[in-house]
Amino acid sequence: MSVVENELSMVDLSGSWQVRDDQGSVDVKAMLPGDLHSALLEAGEIKDPYFGLAENEAQWIGKRAWFFERKFKVEKDLFNRQSVYLNIDWVDTFATVYVNGKNVLSTSNMFKRYRVDIKDALVLGENDIRIRIDSAEQVALDKAGEMLYEIPWAKGNNKIPHLNMVRKVQCHGGWDWGICLMVLGIYGDISLRANDGFRIEHVYTSQEHQANQCHVTVQVEIESEIDASRVICFELDEKQINVAADLSVGLNVIETTIVIDNPKLWWPAGYGHQPLYELSVSAGDDRVDKKIGLRKVDWALRKDHIGRSMTLRVNDCDIFCKGANWIPVDAMPGRHTDNVYTDLLEDAVAANMNMIRVWGGGQYEHDLFYEKCDELGLLVWQDMMFSCSLYPASDEFLAEIEEEAEYQIKRLRDYASIVLWCGDNELIGFLNGIFDLEEGKRDLFLVQYDRLNRVLRRTIEACDDTRLFWPSSPCNGPDDFGDAWHDDSCGDMHFWNVWHEGKSFEEYYRVVPRFCSEFGYQSLNSMSVVETYADKDQWNVTSPVLEHHQRNGTGGGNGKIIEMMTRYFRMPISFESQLYLSQVQQAMAIKTAVEYWRHMQPICMGTLYWQLNDNWPVASWSSIEYGGKWKQLHYHAKRFFAPVLISAFQKDEDHVEIWVMKDTPGKIDCVAEMTVYDFEGNEQCQITKEIQIGGIKCDDRSLQVADLGIKRLLNDPQDGFLHMRLYEENGRGVERSLIHENTHFFSKFKECDLPEVKVEAVVKDCNGEIGIELKADHPAFFVHLDTGPLKGSFEDSSFTLLPDRKRLVFFNTREKVSVSDMQKYLRVMHLRDTY
Repeated sequence: MSVVENELSMVDLSGSWQVRDDQGSVDVKAMLPGDLHSALLEAGEIKDPYFGLAENEAQWIGKRAWFFERKFKVEKDLFNRQSVYLNIDWVDTFATVYVNGKNVLSTSNMFKRYRVDIKDALVLGENDIRIRIDSAEQVALDKAGEMLYEIPWAKGNNKIPHLNMVRKVQCHGGWDWGICLMVLGIYGDISLRANDGFRIEHVYTSQEHQANQCHVTVQVEIESEIDASRVICFELDEKQINVAADLSVGLNVIETTIVIDNPKLWWPAGYGHQPLYELSVSAGDDRVDKKIGLRKVDWALRKDHIGRSMTLRVNDCDIFCKGANWIPVDAMPGRHTDNVYTDLLEDAVAANMNMIRVWGGGQYEHDLFYEKCDELGLLVWQDMMFSCSLYPASDEFLAEIEEEAEYQIKRLRDYASIVLWCGDNELIGFLNGIFDLEEGKRDLFLVQYDRLNRVLRRTIEACDDTRLFWPSSPCNGPDDFGDAWHDDSCGDMHFWNVWHEGKSFEEYYRVVPRFCSEFGYQSLNSMSVVETYADKDQWNVTSPVLEHHQRNGTGGGNGKIIEMMTRYFRMPISFESQLYLSQVQQAMAIKTAVEYWRHMQPICMGTLYWQLNDNWPVASWSSIEYGGKWKQLHYHAKRFFAPVLISAFQKDEDHVEIWVMKDTPGKIDCVAEMTVYDFEGNEQCQITKEIQIGGIKCDDRSLQVADLGIKRLLNDPQDGFLHMRLYEENGRGVERSLIHENTHFFSKFKECDLPEVKVEAVVKDCNGEIGIELKADHPAFFVHLDTGPLKGSFEDSSFTLLPDRKRLVFFNTREKVSVSDMQKYLRVMHLRDTY
């Protein structure tokens, strides 16, 4: 969304500001929008907090107050207007604003927009503005000290005590994947805006779909300081309606309805296109432009023989939600650039995702995020910003939350991609035992939680009654305070038994969530990422720097990775092999879960793994490393989230089931080809089956192809593997195109005697594209292409390479890369190489 104004009616205050601390020891320039840490790093006042242990040396920054100052000019045209207000979209967090020495604004919530009339403080010509931003860390401590009892906070994640007392991004204080940097600054628009006594506060729409028509009701909120008659202009789909409005002092809501004939519907990625209609509303100098998608959204929460379904329906079509959880893209907000957002979201769609969950310990995202999701067809599960703590329920705090929710819902509700508002992340679970509350305290905090949740629900439903309000993630449903971490019969589930409890990957077979909104497994960084934060003498998973860049330390994160490695793999022979194998392991964990749960649709209708991205270079659950490099998990996600796939499930030593899944409506004719090879690459047997898969209903989208006795296929399960290919039949089967392929081992990888493999890789210039031609003399598994520091991704990687065929893989670059660059940095790794 953009707000357009006459240049003569505004002063842009973005750009260079002078910044100093309250002790007079630091004086640097800072760019706003931006953050203080980025400015200090740019000025050489601090070391890179992402390198080595330098984070520890930067903790003093968040303990001080900081002053941001600059001068600006006010011309006669602006000065003579009836009203001039200061607009600050996103200030972090406790700021006091002075204009020409006059206190004009105090803030206490970084999730609200602030607008205040400052004309009385202005002078014609040169003015100065000074913003003091206090230590949120100290304010949190002060507020906690005022309480009669401690409100439990996320001690296992936050390094800053009592951050739950203030309305600031919770992971700024650290998380079990996140650095602790108590950043501060202004991250959105800061400007002066003049008008003739009224301004647009919000524009939002609602839709009513009828046969071949969509009735779009557009509402505009106008804040007026005067009683006046004005004309409001609405434009949509090349139609214009002018509405004469009698404005009165205060908030005015004006609406009109525009009918769109034969509307082009907006669809999630993989289900159709994403047409967007341009909407414009203007009043006086203000004009708001936005793009809207026309679609119907509802959730089927129906009782059944298991419990209660949780199925998203878009335009009356059941959607299997595939995706990942989203955290802030960088711990330093000054690095939240358009390119970073665009790259990550495009990478999500490239991996066949159709949903992103904005996690509640981060932030309501920039408009660009939602605009890109609308363009790409990425559905958004939107948490409100509460996570893993309990929160105050005072009248003052709840009033703050109500204002925050009202602003954010009205700001965001027109994005077609958003399909659900969720009250928080894991608060119900923390009430149900994680905090180990004192006897009698659970009821107290349950009442407080209920008060908070009711305020959120009431406010959200008042501001947007077109979407489902989901109380918490995970939860069993509205008004249900059950244990959705372990109950898979209804609601959304967070399933962490494999990582946090150390269960085997086969544990994923023991649950069938109705919608799994969190599950994950960690891996270490790639070698080229480790090199950005660790000197060579620290290249060891138990070195101080590597353990510092592992934030699940209380849970023994690196130890868990290595221990699980001993269950499935032979111990790697080098540090680089350890890094590589940890990413293989992570990919296999999530692949096991997703493929199994997908084949259980319509019981399960959503899988969102933890997590898509990192906010600094760290060992974590992400599938894309800090800086944009795809881990092996992301390549596997592209395959296990594919629209049509073939997979194998082995629950005992002698039987393996083969299934084909197709998410989207519509039938296709396929040939499933199942071939057993020995590890030399010799074919032992092959089974083919013609099938038809797909339909309108969910229960037509998963089909068992075969139930094979392993002992009939091989004398010893450790002597071979199954490779599956799925072809689409064209015509009478003369021409076949490969849809999907997959590999299954009958035994643990470490139990199989793999011969040494020689993989040859030739870099080629293919009409301006860089291609890698690969061939192997024996079957090679998890063949992974790594380009070191080169920016981009391959069309595929971490795959099985059979000796009977060459394979050409193209590199999708995000910078200028030559053939010689690729030859210099290309590293090809595979499973047999690790020992």
